[in-house]
Amino acid sequence: MKENNIISHLQQLYELIQNGSARAVLYVNRGHLNLFWRVGAYLNDQLAEGSWGEKIVEQFKDLLKQKDTSIKNFDRRNIYRMSKFFHANSNVQLNADAHGLSIVSYAKPQIETAGNKGEEIVVSAKNMP
Repeated sequence: MKENNIISHLQQLYELIQNGSARAVLYVNRGHLNLFWRVGAYLNDQLAEGSWGEKIVEQFKDLLKQKDTSIKNFDRRNIYRMSKFFHANSNVQLNADAHGLSIVSYAKPQIETAGNKGEEIVVSAKNMP
């Protein structure tokens, strides 16, 4: 009887670890998506204004390599992919919950407001349909 009780406790610990690991992966992925969307938004805005050209993307890539060699996946191709990711998803607000991602609304996004210090992808209420 005692052995079954120990096995039950160990199973519960295992499930805690599994659930915690799954949540950690979800948060990391969500953070990466947010980062890639924000980098893409910034790049997209600068390229659209004509402030930047393709040489700036190369300079940015080189600067990242010089500043921090641990930063990966910000080569020229991926930086442009971030811009395309933003462009493809610039009018969608996603909500993440325990059931996954769901589309909340379509509107023009903004990167940062007084109440949102750039931590989340948000939609301005004045742009709601």
